Amino acid sequence: MIKSFLRNESGATAIEYGLIAALISVAAVVAMRYVGTELSSTFHYVGSNMSSARAT
Repeated sequence: MIKSFLRNESGATAIEYGLIAALISVAAVVAMRYVGTELSSTFHYVGSNMSSARAT
């Protein structure tokens, strides 16, 4: 029974999948923050150019 327990790797595999999922989610959050900042800057730029074009 003890040998069987020591050879069982299903828990280690689950932990590995959990770590991979955590790394992917961290990368996704970082990417979304960057894209969100860039998107906000782009909309601000377009909006200010449309306001100045409308004023002339």
